[in-house]
Amino acid sequence: MIFVNIACYRDPEIVPTLADLFRKARHPERITAGVVLQTMPSDGIDVVHPRARVARVGADQSMGACWARALGYLLWQGEPFVLQTDSHMRFAPDWDLRLMAQLEACPARKPIITAYPPGYEPPDTLTTMDTAFLAAKEFNHHGVLLQQGLVEPPPPTPKPTAFLAAGFLFGSAAWLREAPYDPKLYFHGEEITLAARLWTHGWDFFGPTEPIVWHQYDKIVRPLHWSDNREWGDLDALSLARIRRLLDMTPQEGDEVVDLSGYDLGSVRTLAQYQAMSGVDFRAQTIAPHALAGQFSLVP
Repeated sequence: MIFVNIACYRDPEIVPTLADLFRKARHPERITAGVVLQTMPSDGIDVVHPRARVARVGADQSMGACWARALGYLLWQGEPFVLQTDSHMRFAPDWDLRLMAQLEACPARKPIITAYPPGYEPPDTLTTMDTAFLAAKEFNHHGVLLQQGLVEPPPPTPKPTAFLAAGFLFGSAAWLREAPYDPKLYFHGEEITLAARLWTHGWDFFGPTEPIVWHQYDKIVRPLHWSDNREWGDLDALSLARIRRLLDMTPQEGDEVVDLSGYDLGSVRTLAQYQAMSGVDFRAQTIAPHALAGQFSLVP
């Protein structure tokens, strides 16, 4: 069985996304969606489905994307596999079987399938079939690593990567117990911190050999949390302190009191090993050529 975690912020696309998810699955009876529906009454958006567990939250009570994803995992009831995705997605036929096949093809004990998906335009126009494999891009003005997707020919087997995409992440639900989602992160830094935490817990990441999900990138008119919430800057500042602490970046005043209990790195592999494998030095703010090119090797 697969649990699908979907955080939705005032997004009407959640309704066709959920319909497409169940319609395209080979075994919809084995799929359960957990939807964190953050809306205002004027949005007129609701989710009703027999296989969906819905947490309804006023948009004015939301504390951001990571908070919502963490809340979504409270709806998980022990399903053995988890797909984390967004509220504006489309799916390939038999996506559930295809994802399981991708996972089984990975040469690792604890694999996760992840990439930046190709795009679609509502209602159902697939604008590209090209999966973008993950690579490092640059450090932003806060010193947080930004990622990019590089389009390449489909690989014959799932392609190793050092990074992950929060909007398309599939694997065994065992990772939820080992590296629970940090609700105190805000937005930027979500993907790189989760990647470091999971990798140091022994997980490896792979891009798929074929497109399986599609993401809406263009013509987006839905509200965003930081455009609604005047206090988003405070949430982001707290989040940035956690990122600096976790990744051993140059500290700022007050970072020493950050408590990462329950959301820290693992002990199977070290942060130094992750930086060597990924080609990213978080304190020196440097990126190696192989990281920019998205070419990575598995490390025991």
